[in-house]
Amino acid sequence: STYSHMNNTSFGTADIYMPESVFVEQKRMKRSHSQVSSSSSSPVSSKLKRQRGNDKFLSVWGQSARLGLPPTIKVSRTEEGIKLYLQAYQLSDCALDTVSATRNLGVSYLRLAELMAQHPKLDYAFYGKGSCSLKNRLDSHQKGINYLCEAIRIGKTLPDKTDEWRKKVDESLVDHLKRLYNVLNETSEYGDWREKRNILLKVIGVCNDNNCSVQWIPYRDVARLILNYGISLDGKDPLNAKIVMLECETAINNAVAAAKRFDRLEVVEELNDMNESRLVHLARAQSCNFICFSRF
Repeated sequence: STYSHMNNTSFGTADIYMPESVFVEQKRMKRSHSQVSSSSSSPVSSKLKRQRGNDKFLSVWGQSARLGLPPTIKVSRTEEGIKLYLQAYQLSDCALDTVSATRNLGVSYLRLAELMAQHPKLDYAFYGKGSCSLKNRLDSHQKGINYLCEAIRIGKTLPDKTDEWRKKVDESLVDHLKRLYNVLNETSEYGDWREKRNILLKVIGVCNDNNCSVQWIPYRDVARLILNYGISLDGKDPLNAKIVMLECETAINNAVAAAKRFDRLEVVEELNDMNESRLVHLARAQSCNFICFSRF
């Protein structure tokens, strides 16, 4: 089954370009949650790095940020903020500092992807000169989702993290997920719908592993992606349309289960409507197949 491996899928960037320096840095910083203790004290340097990152980030995105900053300055300060947050993440050895660094990284990558969408002709240090492609926007969203999911998981172990804090993190994660799906629909670099589906399956794996309450979104997006592709085959390739629509049934059922698990009844209704559309197009494809074969 396409979905049988999802809970064991680790989040990665194998499907996207990542400069070796960034890969090495992230791999070196990667740690398991078991290594993070909520009771230990973190080095002052971790807090200082995070504070310096905040200074860079808020100078562009904070309420007091100066209006009319040139895009090049916005990009450079956002990237400098990310570098400092990465250092804070690397140096932290307590849950409080780690959860702050991961949340900051998740939000910062969201803003970086936003800048890349608004200013595609600029150079971005993280991806090399002239590298602002849809593929790299996708990379920023994937990294941001990864960090926010980690923040959600660790935050659940910290009693001082309120429902309001969790709500804000969820909002950032939802924004990432929606934009990632939009990028997948924009890009021709992932022309094969299966590649796009597999990217979303990796996101589902991360959301599942960290028990994120918005994990129903990528489940739904997989169903939407497959349904839309099946509809695009309508009247052109009835045999493959039938195969795709049958796979779509599994995707919709998985999405319904995820939505019910988190009491998103309005999403269940949306998915039921999608299934009705699927059945209509499946019947049309089956009818076309019957007509085609009856001619022989």
